[in-house]
Amino acid sequence: MRRAVRRAGVVLTVSETSARDIRAWLRDDSVNVVNTGNGCSAAFRVDGPAAPSTDPYVVFVGNMRPHKNLGVVLRALAQLPQLHLRAVLPPGEVAAATVRAEALGVGKRVEWMRGIDDDTLAEIYRGAAAAVMPSIDEGFGLPALEAISCGVPVVFWQGCEAVAEIVGERGWALSSWRDAGEWAFAMQEAVAAPRRVEPPLGLYDWDRTAGTVTEVLRRAMS
Repeated sequence: MRRAVRRAGVVLTVSETSARDIRAWLRDDSVNVVNTGNGCSAAFRVDGPAAPSTDPYVVFVGNMRPHKNLGVVLRALAQLPQLHLRAVLPPGEVAAATVRAEALGVGKRVEWMRGIDDDTLAEIYRGAAAAVMPSIDEGFGLPALEAISCGVPVVFWQGCEAVAEIVGERGWALSSWRDAGEWAFAMQEAVAAPRRVEPPLGLYDWDRTAGTVTEVLRRAMS
């Protein structure tokens, strides 16, 4: 792969974090590594309906792969008997996730969701006390962007730099990716002191990304 990338001479990626990591991996200054940025569906906005709920909840969007780190959220949930979780997972992973939640005694307070469109997902974000993104590693962190675009703060591990790059001060940057007590404290704080955050207007735009890609390709072909 490294040989193919060096031969191409140009790499397009979606964040400053991933651009830095690619440069370190390549060890070749002749390759132009460009952060094109990323976009976000227009469905994710502050003004719009919120999903109804009789109980406070946080939302997780991801999968069961180890780097997504869903386990720490489930363990934290076990410490917060009044809090619920709405988790959007691939359909094929719901059964295993259900077993894991039930083993921790939180199965009845987790709603597993799948196959939903952007408009429905945006409503789920807007109804949440917070989004939780406990990832250990990411190249970008789209759920975090979707959440803050809906005005919803994010609980995340500060060591996941791609997510920290997106969220900034719009949430809770935690010092540990595995301390369930710290995660429970932040989630409880999100419920006890509800707040909304300003979306990152103008920073993540598909037209801007397309323009950057077009310019890079034009230079490469000239």
